[in-house]
Order: sequence, then structure tokens, then C-alpha cells
Amino acid sequence: MNPLHQRDIATLSELIRAGELSVLELVDAVIARADTVPHVYVAPMFFAARKAARDADREIARRGWRGPLHGIPFGVKDAIDVAGLPTTACSRLIEPQAARKDAPAVARLRRAGAIPLGKVHSAELCLGAPGPDDAVPWPANPFNPDYSPGGSSSGSAVGLATGLFPAALGTDTVGSVRLPAAFCGVAGLKPTDGLVPPEGLNPLAPCLDQIGPMARSVRDCALLLDALTENKCYSAALTSRLDGIRLGVDSRMIAPASVDWHRAFEDACSLFRRLGAEIRDIALSPLADYSDCGLTLMLGDAFAIYGDKITRHPEKVSPITQARIRAGASRVSLRPEVRRRREFLSERTRAAMTDIDAVILPVASGDPARCKGIAPLDYMQAPMFTTPANIAGLPAVSVRCGLSSAGLPMALQVMAPMRCDAQVLRIAHAYESATPELTACPRDPDRN
Repeated sequence: MNPLHQRDIATLSELIRAGELSVLELVDAVIARADTVPHVYVAPMFFAARKAARDADREIARRGWRGPLHGIPFGVKDAIDVAGLPTTACSRLIEPQAARKDAPAVARLRRAGAIPLGKVHSAELCLGAPGPDDAVPWPANPFNPDYSPGGSSSGSAVGLATGLFPAALGTDTVGSVRLPAAFCGVAGLKPTDGLVPPEGLNPLAPCLDQIGPMARSVRDCALLLDALTENKCYSAALTSRLDGIRLGVDSRMIAPASVDWHRAFEDACSLFRRLGAEIRDIALSPLADYSDCGLTLMLGDAFAIYGDKITRHPEKVSPITQARIRAGASRVSLRPEVRRRREFLSERTRAAMTDIDAVILPVASGDPARCKGIAPLDYMQAPMFTTPANIAGLPAVSVRCGLSSAGLPMALQVMAPMRCDAQVLRIAHAYESATPELTACPRDPDRN
């Protein structure tokens, strides 16, 4: 049996429901690990979490169990409001003022009985990359500290992979939930635009920003989405078979992915067929069109929000983040034209997906960047497989598909039409359930 800190929400929930595990025991167990993985927490609230755990134990004993999230601790990316804690996106540029109330996403998890443990690391302003001048140091990739854990929901992904919490919230603008989930070997969902209320989210690009669940498994992401939407249809839709499901593959688009990923992709297609799915060829718009559109919208919005502040206080922002935001200066005037381009790409994407249930893509073209020597605009040169879902507003989930030759996690991305979040979760869950041998655990700090 896995140690307590490695178990998923579904397993922990059943133990709590059966009275075999107290909420306080669980919360104490994950809090005890906080110091073993540096730089994940930026604003812990452990005293409040322990009080909430004792309250949950009393409530379960007296009135019963609310549901699968009752007593489950979770981390919150430092771009999402938690009452009483500052939201700074790990930047000195934002004044650390305590939020007056929870973001709706946090409030809904609390109503389901989940317990926030505090704020966790975010890339600076949700746009930075690991560097020596960061206001808040980055947590290390749990599989290899020489590599980036991915961003910008870095603390959420690292905390999940290393057992600091079994559930987390992240944000996704052009891939910031799915990329760190992929690079840290966990699951993450970018929901249909607007499905999870975006209020209480520190903005990077308001036209793209979304809040999404992250967890150790796709099934757990579905349980979190049930609570985030106050609708239990997502976990109810999970199945082990995919009979009749039509999966689209754009061979031209996935060509730039690594040799390792293509090998894993061929294995995945064979498995999907054994599960009952049909693989069909489709033609989406060129990947560069989605990437250019996404970067122009994101950097243009970021410069419009933060450009003047950076000019007045350059000492408060790392050089890498400054360079990335300043790259948006030339894009501000292009935003009206690019918004029209986004509508065109969205229509083309919907048309291409008319006769299929979902698309299979990589999450990334290869292994994450090495932490040393990351260029300010390096991500603008690589294929951005996450951007089609952001541009078209579609749901997309990252699910692990093995290890690369460098020993780092790889992930598939399942993307479905608008409001078909249950479909992407069902497909990814069936694949994940059929491949337990692909589950990889990073080295445990307790065993070093």
C-alpha cells in the first residue's frame, strides 16, 4: 500500500468515510512534509487547516460525510484569492494585501468540505521562468532538479508530485495547468472557458485566463470539477471502456514532438483502439497560428496591465519576466486584429472536430527546459501544443503516458469540443486506468 501522502483523493476519501482515517491525521501527515520540498509554499495557513480538520472530524462524526472532498486538503496557486492571504503571483510588483474573500473556486471547494493548506508557488506574474533574480525561488522538478517543473502553476504540480497535498488549483492562460502537470507526472485540466468562475484570479490575460483543477489522477480532477461546478456529472461520466469514441489525430501538427513522445503516442493509439475507440485523421489549423495568436493576446494583455508598473519599478521584476512582458509592447495595438483571428481559428477548430469526440495531442514537444540558461523568450520558439485549447476555449486534460529517455514524465493531451469536459475526463481516465504501469513517482525527499 502506498504511503498516506502518495494516495489519491478517491482512496483517501473512502478511508475518511469508513472511519479508518481522521481528517486531522491526514492534514498533519501532509503538513509534516512541507519542509521536505523547499519553495512550494509561499503563504501556508497550517494553523487554520488543522482547526478546519478538527471541525471536519466532528462534523463527520455527528452529521455524516458531505462527499468525496470532505476533509481533503488542497494547495492554491498564488494567483487565486484565499480570504486573509495576499495574492501576489509571486511578484514584488503587486502589493501584498490580504484578500477580503475567497475566489469562487476556493469557496466551492470549501463548501464541498475541502481544506486549503495555503498559497503555493506561481511563476512571477504567471509569466516568469526559473532564474537567479526571482522574487520567490522556484521549487525543483521532482524528477530531476536540473530541469524546470514547468509553469506557471509550478507549486501546484510539484506539491502534488511530492505528496504535499492530494489536490490543487492552478491557472491556465496558454498551458499553465497542463505543462507543469505534464512535467511533474500529475494530471491537470484546462476547463471549457468560463466553466469554472474566473473571479478572484490575478490577471495575466483576462481573455484567456482560466482556473483549473490539478491532482494525482484524472479521476481526482473529475471529483474536483464536480465541486468547482457544483455538478456531479463529471465523475459520473468516467468509464473504463471507450466503445464508439472517435479520436482525431493531426499528423502534421504532432510531427515536431520528440521521438520519445511519438513512440509513446503509437502505444497510446494501440491502447485506445483496444479500449474501443476509433482513430481518425483530421486537419486543424497550423500549430504556429494558434501559438502566435495566443502569445500576442497574452503578451499584449500582460504589457497593458503591467508595462507602466515595470517602467516605474524595474527593480521589482526579474530580468526574464521584464523581457517577456516588454515583448508585449509591440503587440498591444495588434490585439483587436488578433481577437478577430482568434474567432476565425476557433471556428476552424470547431469545424475540424465536427465528426470526432476528441483530439489527441502532446502537451509539450519534449522534455522541459533546463533551469540554467533559460532564455527570456525561449518558449516563443518551441511548438506550443497547449494553445489550441486556449484559443478555441476548449477543455483539455494532461495525462501521463510514460517517461522520456531522460527519465522525465511525458504526457498526452486530450482536447474535446466546447462544454465536453466530461468527455475529455472520460477518455483520459480510461487510458490512465488501463496503464497503471506508467505511473511514475519521483524520488522521495524522506529517503534521500
